[in-house]
Amino acid sequence: MTEIAKEQPVLTVYYWSMMGRAGATVRMLEHTGTPYKHVSEFPAIAKLGSSWSGNKDTFAPPIVVDGDFRISQSTAVTLYVGTKVGLDEGLNRFKAVQWLSDIVDLFEGGLGKNIREGGKSCKIYLEGAGDGKPARFAKQMENLSRAIKGPFFTGDKPTLVDFFLCQHVDWNQTLTLNRLQEQTGVDIFAPYPKVKAVYEGIRNLESYKNYKGPLKTDRPGFLTKDEFFADYK
Repeated sequence: MTEIAKEQPVLTVYYWSMMGRAGATVRMLEHTGTPYKHVSEFPAIAKLGSSWSGNKDTFAPPIVVDGDFRISQSTAVTLYVGTKVGLDEGLNRFKAVQWLSDIVDLFEGGLGKNIREGGKSCKIYLEGAGDGKPARFAKQMENLSRAIKGPFFTGDKPTLVDFFLCQHVDWNQTLTLNRLQEQTGVDIFAPYPKVKAVYEGIRNLESYKNYKGPLKTDRPGFLTKDEFFADYK
């Protein structure tokens, strides 16, 4: 009798019904054709997130479950899934952690924080305080640009870091920056062609262009409000 192989567990991504901080993970799984399941129902997420259940070491989504292994935090999830599906070729894992952290500092601790604080705060972050010194955004973008070999971080092939950068650009452009560019006529990424090449390269992947899943980059209620743009002027 032929022994029937045990079915391998399908990797499960627990996150809300949008790309958001799980965008890189979903895009990598789609790009590599890796089977996965996405769960967005709150009761299921709450069972795994110690923010609600209090008895786990995964605080909040995104949370990835792979068999008996469970991991959270967008940087850690991206590193784990990217490594699992082979999107770490030529990537030094320690530098990858630095670059993932740099991206979070730039887009969440920098851009996202200042967007939440209002148009005036964001304008200073992006353009500087008018004292002749470079804006913090410029410093962070130049630092990130120096890490990119081109066209992707490590060369010709995208790695998990490239997907993570694209995730953050997608979110911020959809919610805020596309409208800000229409208002000001300024593409804030234009002075940084290496960064643009990364996220445009990911967007040009067939897996990205032909994604047929239900998840969108935005979600009702997340778009930046009119007051921000009026304040930015």
